Amino acid sequence: MNTVVTCLKPNQLEQELGIEKAIELYERDISNNTDENDAFYRLSQIYRSRNQIEDEIRVLKEAVAFYEYVVFIQHLDSRLSTLNAFTSRLKEARSLLSG
Repeated sequence: MNTVVTCLKPNQLEQELGIEKAIELYERDISNNTDENDAFYRLSQIYRSRNQIEDEIRVLKEAVAFYEYVVFIQHLDSRLSTLNAFTSRLKEARSLLSG
């Protein structure tokens, strides 16, 4: 990612580049196994706001897997709350899809 983009906070990124370009960058971040720009959180929020629940669930599943790795393999207990938050949001999104 270029330095201009990495200097922007997520909401700024969306405002500066537009939502579609921001989605592309967030998708690239998560496909590179990184949570740069809070990609998992922002993507799941965007997809929820667009009622794209399947995409939200896909992103949340990837977030849970990513943070399970960070917490349990790399022993970064400081990220356990993030893992728990994504797990909770995934459960909520699944209930929306099935409800």
